[in-house]
Amino acid sequence: MRTRGFTLLELLIAGTIFLVALAVVYAVTAESTDTARVGTNAGTLEGQASRALHRIAGELVAAGLDTLEPPDPQGVSSLTFRASAGADGATIQWGPRQSVFLRGGHVVWIRDIDDPVQEVVLCGSVRPLAEGETANGVDDNGNELADEEGLSFELSGRTLTIRLTVERKDRSVGLLTRTVTTSVRLRN
Repeated sequence: MRTRGFTLLELLIAGTIFLVALAVVYAVTAESTDTARVGTNAGTLEGQASRALHRIAGELVAAGLDTLEPPDPQGVSSLTFRASAGADGATIQWGPRQSVFLRGGHVVWIRDIDDPVQEVVLCGSVRPLAEGETANGVDDNGNELADEEGLSFELSGRTLTIRLTVERKDRSVGLLTRTVTTSVRLRN
């Protein structure tokens, strides 16, 4: 009795099924890897923006409302202020004039404008305009500020809202954009 092996046709069909299954596994793995990478990049970008805003907010919490330049910031991308350095009886002693502004896609902080050696770059990859905005003189993102820049300060009463929009190129999704917002209640 002769044992029968596989025919060439059966081997070709089995090989084709194996290759299709292997291609499906590869596609799922590649997509999962891309999704994980995009998520990691988005988290890194958001973390970078959050750290910069936390640093700015920490300085602004002691700022004097009357020391803000411009005095009523509404969608401006630079802010100059003085923070309280203590009190002498009932008189507040103000520290040096500080400035936070957008320059060349970077958020820059100067702790003392009279001594610009203390310039610190807090964040890079800042978009020229806020997420959803285009340079057309209209409020495109619905926050009542037209052509708002990537770094934006907005005062309402004693509460200063700071928005920062950062972006980075990603090979899967093109531009990856994140906007982080925080608010600070000015104490002085």
